[in-house]
Amino acid sequence: MKKLGLNYILNLIYEILLIVVPLVVTPYVSRILEPDGIGKYSYCVSIVYYFTTAAYFGFTSYSQREIAKYENDDANQINNSINILLDMVILTLIISFSYIIMLISGIFGGYENLLWIMLINIIAIPFDLTFYYKGNENFKIIVFRNIIIKIVSIVFIFIFVKEKQDLTIYVFINSASILISNLSLWLPFLKKIFQSKSKIKISFQQILKHFKGATIYFIPTIAISISTMIDNTLIGVLVKGDITNENGEIIRISDLENGYYSQASKIVKMLITAITSLSFVILPRNTYEFERQNIDNAKKNMYWAYQIIFMIGMPLILGMIAVSNNFVPWFLGEGYEKCVYLIIILSPMILFNGITSLIGYSWLIPIGKVNSFTIVVTIIAFANLIVSATLIPYYGAYGAIIGTLIAEFIGSVISYIFVMKNFSLKLILKSIYKYLISSILMFIIVYSISFLLSSSVLNTIILIMIGIVSYFLSLILFKDELCLKYISKVFKSIFKTKK
Repeated sequence: MKKLGLNYILNLIYEILLIVVPLVVTPYVSRILEPDGIGKYSYCVSIVYYFTTAAYFGFTSYSQREIAKYENDDANQINNSINILLDMVILTLIISFSYIIMLISGIFGGYENLLWIMLINIIAIPFDLTFYYKGNENFKIIVFRNIIIKIVSIVFIFIFVKEKQDLTIYVFINSASILISNLSLWLPFLKKIFQSKSKIKISFQQILKHFKGATIYFIPTIAISISTMIDNTLIGVLVKGDITNENGEIIRISDLENGYYSQASKIVKMLITAITSLSFVILPRNTYEFERQNIDNAKKNMYWAYQIIFMIGMPLILGMIAVSNNFVPWFLGEGYEKCVYLIIILSPMILFNGITSLIGYSWLIPIGKVNSFTIVVTIIAFANLIVSATLIPYYGAYGAIIGTLIAEFIGSVISYIFVMKNFSLKLILKSIYKYLISSILMFIIVYSISFLLSSSVLNTIILIMIGIVSYFLSLILFKDELCLKYISKVFKSIFKTKK
């Protein structure tokens, strides 16, 4: 459990990093590029995401699980990694060719200049060794190398993105950082190969074996891809019309709506990361436990994770709702007022997505029930597609937000139905009333004080600190075991450091 806790923190840092970098520069970029510029970027990202998903195939989940099977067996891990990477090279070449043909044909309606730059995102895929390190539960190397690269990319954005016309530079910096990040993981991997002195066995049979193994993960991967990016694509396609701004510039309404939706969902997804990172930490650990028939240990890991999800998820939802009106104006700047309401509506997704992710990646996939997880994510994708496609033409970004929220709620319910025989609902919910009451009390306090404070960085920080203190004080009064346990560990760590 101690290792799980450490890996959770490290993976949390890594996952947050992937979203925090855009958030660190968002106050600057949102003002420079304006809502329509952000919207153009988001729409293009959604298009490229389908191609990168196809190139990754099902290897993101399959590879990590495959590496985890051979813990402490360097020869098997290295050989499996090399053959998996060759699969990814072949797929990337095919997908890249298709992508280039479509760009040349001009079917993307005026976004080709940005999409050409984003070809880098696809090229970067065969260099991605993240699965090898995650499969070994080695999150340190991923976290610290990416921190450096992300910081450098932030510096470059502040230096080179100075006006609205610098959108292409912004796209290039983001795409190049993905490629460099992937390449940075190769040096320790090559060092491992030389140290192990094991012969690398490349064979068509192994390549085909891994391709077949990853196939069962492809459908859920595609479904997740649709759920993740379909709203940006639908807004770009279904929202019609243009407006002229005060400078006489003609702007697509779809770009504006995509800008609002992207910034609101980006903020909520950062909070979701605090929940979903648990799933990717427990995946290799539970895979290891299932391989050795240690079912009880796997269940203990899950019960611990369920409790963490409710302990963190509930205050995040109500906290975000309470501070959004103070946070959005200074963070995004003028012209993004609509994002306040979008964030409030979307906030419950933090809990829904966390439950679905935990059950899927930490139980269904490790235990080999990929088909069940496929059903869940496919239902989420189609529910999102149907509701969003119906609402977006009339309500724009609001329609996309509502579609996403409804789909995620359905997914969390169906996920639990698949595992209800394995876990006691009573045990899962035994402490939920403490977290719910504490979160409501925190919300009342923070929301009331927010009316007395103007929108500013300092005031948002004050509101967040008040929320954190009031929430955990409430849990201490409730004598919540998990809360007291970790507070005790923090104090012990502090006193040890002083000694």
